[in-house]
Amino acid sequence: MDKNGKDVRLRGMSLFWSQWSEGSRFYNKETIEWLVKDWKVTLIRAAMAVEHGGYLENPSREKGRVETVVDACAELGIYVIIDWHDHHAHKHQSQATSFFSEMAKKYGKYPNVLFETFNEPEQISWGGVVKPYHEALIPVIRKHSENLIICGTTTWSQDVDTAGSNQIKCDGDKCSNIAYTLHFYAQFQPHQDPLRRKAKQALDTWKIPIFVTEWGTCNNLGAGHVDAAQTKVWLDFLKEWSVSDANWAISDKNEACAALRSGVGLSGWSQSQLTESGKLVRAGIIEDAPPPFEGGDDSGDDDSGDDEPGDEDGRRRRRSKDEDGNNNEGNNNNEGNNNDEDGRRRRRSPPRRREERRRRSRRREQRRRRSRRREQRRRRTRRRSKRRRRSKRRRRLGSKRRRRRRSSDRRRRRSRRRRKSGR
Repeated sequence: MDKNGKDVRLRGMSLFWSQWSEGSRFYNKETIEWLVKDWKVTLIRAAMAVEHGGYLENPSREKGRVETVVDACAELGIYVIIDWHDHHAHKHQSQATSFFSEMAKKYGKYPNVLFETFNEPEQISWGGVVKPYHEALIPVIRKHSENLIICGTTTWSQDVDTAGSNQIKCDGDKCSNIAYTLHFYAQFQPHQDPLRRKAKQALDTWKIPIFVTEWGTCNNLGAGHVDAAQTKVWLDFLKEWSVSDANWAISDKNEACAALRSGVGLSGWSQSQLTESGKLVRAGIIEDAPPPFEGGDDSGDDDSGDDEPGDEDGRRRRRSKDEDGNNNEGNNNNEGNNNDEDGRRRRRSPPRRREERRRRSRRREQRRRRSRRREQRRRRTRRRSKRRRRSKRRRRLGSKRRRRRRSSDRRRRRSRRRRKSGR
């Protein structure tokens, strides 16, 4: 929800672990700019690695990569999550405190910067370990910023129902402007209906805000195959409850959840350079993208100070100025003004956009059906081949057994004849 009480749903991409080459090379302005322009993202998550060669061993390098991404997002006018990407953050609390103090002091006044203090706590105590960790980190950030803080939940950020029943406190009361993390991987069965029930309980019963900072189209190990059907169920659920999300991940690692094929450039990716997951996620983000701003020519007015990232008031002020200018011009030349209005209507043409989105959706569904039918045919062919091979094997084994039995019968008959002749 924005400062005017209007629901805001952000959709975007999470970058990969920052310390490894499959993801680190995409921590740059060129990649972010392409994601904004071509994928229509409104959110980027900078997943700064902490262990395994990350921040603990190379603090300056990892922090520099995060700052590059945050600066790019601020310049491009989209939201960014600074993510402490750690499974054991409670063991690194002093380092996390120092890092978030520095980041909040530097970027706390930027309205587009969000803070994620604990990526995925493992199967540890919520009330005894994770909740106290968040309650220690939140005041550190609040010294410099009132921006949204996203708090990881236990069991790899799945137990939002547990967090809802024992919520984080600030000075003995509920904290303001925080959200609880939910992660899911669509192909993994425990992340399907069981996890959606947990999420619904947290949203409906406990009334806590949820932010899906990481989700995948494949299984929980990043492997398996893309489950388009369960992905759609999840995205429909998030849309129904207006939950923001970031997909895992912008990387060219050879795994099902990666959005890019191995060896691609930093930007300008064609459809053939996207994986099956990348194509599916990109299409969904574009489909949910807000319509572009349809203001007039504002080249004569310098209103850059009025319009900050995510500042709806600034956009409304610009639109109001444009409309005033058009009205003044219309007083002098009504006919020209009417023609301009007709032109704007033609440019907007929302029914056409909606119809085009429907056509794209139908084409995607047809491609999915064809893909499913091909896969079913391949499976049937494999099953038939297996049956044939088994049948041949049985026939061969049967003929061997028959030969053995005939040979044994002959030996027994010869033996009986010998015994008779001996008598």
